Amino acid sequence: MEGAARGFRPAYGLIGGGAFLLVILFCSPILLGLLAVMSTTGGMTSSGTEAMQPSPNVDGAIPVPKALIPVYEAAGQKYNVTWTVLAAIHYVETNFSMGDSPTSSKGAEGPMQFEPSTFAEYGVTAPGQSCSPNIQNLYDAIYTAAHYLSANGFAQNPDQAIFQYNHAGWYVEEVMSDARQIGSISAIHSSRSPLGANTYNTIMSDALQYQGYPYVFGGASPQTSFDCSGLTQWVYGKAGIQLPRTAQAQYDATKHISESQAKPGDLVFFSGTYEANTTVTHVGIYVGGNMMYDADNEGVGYHALTGYWTKHLYGYGRVKVIE
Repeated sequence: MEGAARGFRPAYGLIGGGAFLLVILFCSPILLGLLAVMSTTGGMTSSGTEAMQPSPNVDGAIPVPKALIPVYEAAGQKYNVTWTVLAAIHYVETNFSMGDSPTSSKGAEGPMQFEPSTFAEYGVTAPGQSCSPNIQNLYDAIYTAAHYLSANGFAQNPDQAIFQYNHAGWYVEEVMSDARQIGSISAIHSSRSPLGANTYNTIMSDALQYQGYPYVFGGASPQTSFDCSGLTQWVYGKAGIQLPRTAQAQYDATKHISESQAKPGDLVFFSGTYEANTTVTHVGIYVGGNMMYDADNEGVGYHALTGYWTKHLYGYGRVKVIE
């Protein structure tokens, strides 16, 4: 059985015209990852648009800006909307515009392309933002898109909710196709996985079906939801790789490697995340880009390997695949 890691929620904001990111009170691993990426990519430019580097484009993959993944995910968790759909809408609408987007021929504005009247009705201020909702503010726009999809019944019928965004069947198909592509390639590093791209994508395609599921101590299936090692055991099993049940046993069953050797599809292990009679207490799937995909108190999803996780990092393990 596994214990949850912890459950602080992020709060963030832009000061003034977009000078820097402010962390209010507590930082979650998600937000710390956002800070880390922004610090390495130059943060905010003087014009107020973010100098974010997109993920590598491998085999035609969609170049999702790494720093935005935690934002999509946080907005999706708040409104029960799949984060890859938010990313796909952002991509289809403005090719991941970061703000000050031109007005479309139909009068839609901002990074997520809302008509002003629609934004006035559904607009929300993203966590940490001090002003009223701004159609050109990247974070407000993403959170408003999540709010709009939720209000249109995304949880019950995602296709219909997406249809309301643009009122076109082709639009629904394109968004859903892009969302599946974004999800299946995860951190866009599948070609580097020691498991092989096909096996890695099989694992992550299954794992992403459970994004947003709650953490359940002892959970080991979609019917019960998951704890950390229950998730890894289940999704690796779907790819034909049998793992033991607990994080400690999974660590013992892997080839131990250094942080510099870690590649997508390896497992990352942590110690001391809760009181236990084992050394290793938490496990996640390493997906590249200093990110993991795991089940913790924030639910199933992507989390950055910074802050809390860095303090509790125990090691990495390579799954032994029987040919």
